[in-house]
Amino acid sequence: MIDSKTLAQISSAQTTLNRETSQQANKRFGEDIKGVNEFIGALQSAQIVLAKILKIAQGCLYDAADLQQAKISESELTSKKSLATSEIASLVAEAQFLGTPLFDTNLSANINGTKQEICFTSPLSLAPDFHALSAYVQEKQEESMQLLLLLSEALSTPSNARFESVDSNALASMLKG
Repeated sequence: MIDSKTLAQISSAQTTLNRETSQQANKRFGEDIKGVNEFIGALQSAQIVLAKILKIAQGCLYDAADLQQAKISESELTSKKSLATSEIASLVAEAQFLGTPLFDTNLSANINGTKQEICFTSPLSLAPDFHALSAYVQEKQEESMQLLLLLSEALSTPSNARFESVDSNALASMLKG
């Protein structure tokens, strides 16, 4: 038979264990939320840079009829495209979130049990073809917008959403370099 002193010790040990488990759960939850916030911040930062790149690229979309109507010579267009490529290169090089480059960096989070990933590959290789560059940028804008909408929906309906294994340490270390 267990005496009252032993029961008190067991109860005390269970309370301590429950408190530690609760503290660990709270810490993990905080880390997960931090990871999700960083993921959202990176996506939003990328959206801003992509919009700037798209505006620059669309300024170089001329066909033969457009050139005649705008009275732009081929050499002026070549010069304009060269300047645009330089501006895009500068934007890509400077695009960072928490000190980590946004381009050519994989971002990911597990949302509702599904790993969501995005990588903004530098569009510079497409720069000679501003139609392809514009299409790529628009595609990445849409992809990141869909991820933001998915996150918004998951955060606004927590009973149906689970942020499982948002590897906040890996995301934080990736974003910190």
